[in-house]
Amino acid sequence: MQLHGLKICLLYLLFYNHGFASLNFNSQQITSELKENNFFSKTPGTVLSLCKHEQCKNFAAGYIDPASPETIHKNGSYRIGSLTKSMVAVLVMQAIEDGLISLEDTLGELLPEYHKWQAVTIKHLLRMESGIPPYLFSQKYAFGIIYEMLRGNKKTYAHSEILNNIKDEDLIFAPGSQSEYNNSNYILLGLILEKVRNESLQNILRNGIIEPLQLEDTYLDDGIRENPGLTKGFLHTYTLGLPYFSVFLFPKEKRRGFDMVEISDGLPASRVWAAGAVISTPADMTVFIRALLTGDLLSQESLQEMQEFVVTKIIGMPFLYGLGLMAYPSEFGTLYGHGGIGVGYQNMTYYMPDAGLSIALAQNVGPTSTFVNFEQVLNIVFNQFKVDPFEPMVEIINENYNRGLHLRVKGKLAKSAVEPSKMPSTIGYAFDSKRFVPGQSFNQFYLETIELENEEWIRITGISMSLFASLSASGQAKMPMSMVLVKKSALTEARANGKDYLSTRGNLDTSPIFAVTGSLSQSSGTQPFEACASRIIESKRLLNLQFGTNLDEHFNQGETIKILSNIPLRNAYHEDFSLLGKFGIKLCSENPVQQS
Repeated sequence: MQLHGLKICLLYLLFYNHGFASLNFNSQQITSELKENNFFSKTPGTVLSLCKHEQCKNFAAGYIDPASPETIHKNGSYRIGSLTKSMVAVLVMQAIEDGLISLEDTLGELLPEYHKWQAVTIKHLLRMESGIPPYLFSQKYAFGIIYEMLRGNKKTYAHSEILNNIKDEDLIFAPGSQSEYNNSNYILLGLILEKVRNESLQNILRNGIIEPLQLEDTYLDDGIRENPGLTKGFLHTYTLGLPYFSVFLFPKEKRRGFDMVEISDGLPASRVWAAGAVISTPADMTVFIRALLTGDLLSQESLQEMQEFVVTKIIGMPFLYGLGLMAYPSEFGTLYGHGGIGVGYQNMTYYMPDAGLSIALAQNVGPTSTFVNFEQVLNIVFNQFKVDPFEPMVEIINENYNRGLHLRVKGKLAKSAVEPSKMPSTIGYAFDSKRFVPGQSFNQFYLETIELENEEWIRITGISMSLFASLSASGQAKMPMSMVLVKKSALTEARANGKDYLSTRGNLDTSPIFAVTGSLSQSSGTQPFEACASRIIESKRLLNLQFGTNLDEHFNQGETIKILSNIPLRNAYHEDFSLLGKFGIKLCSENPVQQS
């Protein structure tokens, strides 16, 4: 056994007598928040582990399966996705401390068979600076991956063949010149570890992390063994850019409603291996991230090197990335850790040194907006707000998806959506039953206050962040879009009359609610996005919209607003041109010239 395998972390066995001073671990508040976010994002279940040093509380909300009344288990196991990378990075730094490799060693020295990438160093791989092309989620290979998931491929990949489809490709940028997140880097790190340790990555992980920290429910899935403790994972078809009727491509026992499928083993674990194949529990995750950041696994020198961050991009969005470690700035302090997306799962696992706070949040659906849950839990923990219960008025607004646009959204109002990086947290789900196109469900929302003709409106813009939309070529972006506008004065007046809902029918020129579905397009990377409408609110049919807030009743900037509605829609025509123009929306070019 290697040196780090012999290192039993005695600090793990010691409990500090700190309590939860100044932090709010109110079970009722936190569970209410998790339940509410499950509702607005259509997530089956969420589990959470919160720790102040070694004192922990575990929480659970929702169900183990959308088709089952069984509540989700606090101690269930999940595919932790890219949190695996932090574990692999620790194992690499341990190998460096043991004198087996160095950060400056190159692929030319360690894996010469990858002859086109010889100048890439271990440090480049750890910090996503290698320039090696992605082998998994890229435009070039997206269809093959989706096909593999649809047919439930059970193939077990040899580690040496995972990168075969890109092995002879050139680097996409010079090593060290920039940082671009992709899984190829950590597959190569896994191969390097097995070569220099002369044993399997499973054993290296067990000796270096699992046994020292006594993580009884953590292991690297090899794609061969059964996983009896694994919580089922689910996927909305829109995240693949597929129309909702694609659920019929899956076996009947895998379908959940019209756009969700059970996909616990949809992508072979051996396909992601060192980049994302670990299975764990939230309780184990908090132990790991706390041990890493408090120095139980590495020397202070190694830990300091891991925390030298650069800006990397994940699907175009900037993040601070170190050596297998991410920095997450918040208004309460900086957290360090990693997020993880497994197909059908998502988690965020972070540690805040200043507060001694470790937090692991996992959901049995993915990809999804887990970061929103994460931020809202932080707000409760640091006593920023309390959750006002939102009880859906099912007798007024039921889930009749055939009516048009079904909307459920919760988030903070901002001044504008011009700077998405500064947008407050928003979570939601919307579905247009008549858009038979990829990505007809909308899962990324922007809530803002705008002024039109001396009247303040709340504008809710939903975008389908499907796999294909996210991978659109630069300068040619076009994404399905939904937009709902609500007069602020109508909400405050209804609240003053003791109502938490609006009912409207009639003239669109005076209606307090306006809605369209269509698309957002951008002619070039320097141009703003333009919205066009293909369907528009049907004014002759009754529309009900329920709303709620978390603060005062005036729906001001920074307040959390919650909306649930079914909005009847019809085709948009040229006679709608002037009305659409009032809201800054064009008519989509494929629309009919006149009404039939």
